[in-house]
Amino acid sequence: METQNPNPNPPVVDGPDAMLLHHRGHLRHAFEVESTSDAKDAKTDAKTRVKTAVTAYYPLQFDALREASIADGDEGFAASLSEVAKWDGGAKGGKSGSLFGKTRDDRFIVKQLTRVELNAFLGDFGPSYFKHVRESLPHEGDTGEGVTAPTTTTCLARIVGAYRVSVGEGVDEVSIDFVVIENIFNRRNVTSPEWRTYDLKGSLRARYNNDDDAGDMDDGCPRHSAHTGIEPGTDNRSARAVLLDENLQSKIATDPVLCSLESKFALDAILARDTAFLANEGVMDYSLLAGIDRGTDELVVGVIDYLRLYTWDKQLETYVKFTGVLGGGVAAEPTVISPVQYRRRFRKAMARYFVVVPS
Repeated sequence: METQNPNPNPPVVDGPDAMLLHHRGHLRHAFEVESTSDAKDAKTDAKTRVKTAVTAYYPLQFDALREASIADGDEGFAASLSEVAKWDGGAKGGKSGSLFGKTRDDRFIVKQLTRVELNAFLGDFGPSYFKHVRESLPHEGDTGEGVTAPTTTTCLARIVGAYRVSVGEGVDEVSIDFVVIENIFNRRNVTSPEWRTYDLKGSLRARYNNDDDAGDMDDGCPRHSAHTGIEPGTDNRSARAVLLDENLQSKIATDPVLCSLESKFALDAILARDTAFLANEGVMDYSLLAGIDRGTDELVVGVIDYLRLYTWDKQLETYVKFTGVLGGGVAAEPTVISPVQYRRRFRKAMARYFVVVPS
């Protein structure tokens, strides 16, 4: 005998607390729209109607997050998403082949989700993510004389929306799942031949990127040109290339990245908190995207690609690369290691890459 749910429609929670909802009824919101296609029906010579179904994942939680973190709210968010450019020749999603796009106003990155990433986000990681981000938001408090208003305490490039769009019906239906991510380089002047953008994992295994080979590495790591805010089709290839750990190591040998003591302490503390959260959730293979704003001389960083769990296939890849079982020997510790090991290596490398200005 089935029992009836005494409260099938739980009350909606407003404000930041909506990010802490765990009820599965808040997981998805689906709606359908119809649009007119330029293609014409062969019999009637009339324009065909195209059915589009949109599913918003975690709608209440993301509504609360956008309200707390986006100045112009959902109206501005929708306006940005109305114009998204596909990234032809830009970021490449490594072995997953994920597609990237960027809003034309440079505010948001659109990244296709693999099935593994989607399942992780709809599982335990999603609620934990919202809790972590909620606790990282600035809170109103005493800002009297000598007290600085608090800033966000996370380096995660915030995911501010997750959706599935399905076009067509039946066997002709095509679906794509994607997330919308804040562009950490929005309104930042980070493109410079002297100091380019870097994708840093803390690994030295196949982590060198030649300018002429940008985006064609075989280590399965995404090339994050989409995150840099460079317009597709630019002729300045060297400014577009996103470099890696070994490139940065070569540069800082003669031109170190110097930070003030306060900035270095804050960065180390925030990365310690973020990476502890990711390790606890079984996440690895994330990166720190870093660039220098030429206008303000500031180091701009953000943790990206943090939806990859340490699943059985990644464990197998770790074993193969550690043991050299398929030949070739072991030149360096592999990129893919357990979440706890990954965190330890990542933090040590970031502490080494960015140093305090000598007094």
